[in-house]
Amino acid sequence: EVAMESGVEKFLRVPALDTTPSFIEELADMTLEAVDAPSVRTAEALALKYPEGKHRKSPELKLGFTAAAEAVNGRLAMLALTGLGVTNLLSSDVVVELLRLMK
Repeated sequence: EVAMESGVEKFLRVPALDTTPSFIEELADMTLEAVDAPSVRTAEALALKYPEGKHRKSPELKLGFTAAAEAVNGRLAMLALTGLGVTNLLSSDVVVELLRLMK
């Protein structure tokens, strides 16, 4: 209806996955259980799931020249240089000359 009101002449809809009645019922039950459950913060939920601090702690953020920082920076630099090379190739006359040679 919204598409037709907006002037869209051809509007197709793809069938959605997991729309079986049993899935919808389970989803509704889970939603109702979540509404009735008490609200907890992330730290409280972790404490319930992993008692006595047995969950994996996130690593400390270390500033400066670390091996991980150097690896990330190197990868970002490689991506940037590759992007510049591709942009330069596509925006220059090299592509036009290659296409002319292919004819």
